Amino acid sequence: MSRREARRRRALARLYLRAAVDLSLHAVERAAEHGYSDDDVLLAVASPEQSYTCPAEQYGPDRRMYQRAGVAVVVVDERLRQVVTVLPRVQERWEHPAPLPRTTMPPEGAHQ
Repeated sequence: MSRREARRRRALARLYLRAAVDLSLHAVERAAEHGYSDDDVLLAVASPEQSYTCPAEQYGPDRRMYQRAGVAVVVVDERLRQVVTVLPRVQERWEHPAPLPRTTMPPEGAHQ
């Protein structure tokens, strides 16, 4: 093993300790599918920009979402401390489907 590879393995081991999670096979497969490395996923959990409890009806009980940069959105089972899946972080812009009519109010005191 080269020095570079040894250094990389030690860095990954430290990241696993910081994140304090395991990656499920499904999460590893989804991360690769979206072009994310294990490092990207673990860093999202270890140092998230945002995290919140997921709605149980959508993601299951005891799940938490971790987000970091545009890298990934990670769902973690808090009881098992396991990354369940990895999703791309997408921000959708909402626009009203039809233009709203503009109304103007006559100046106060004006007769209609």
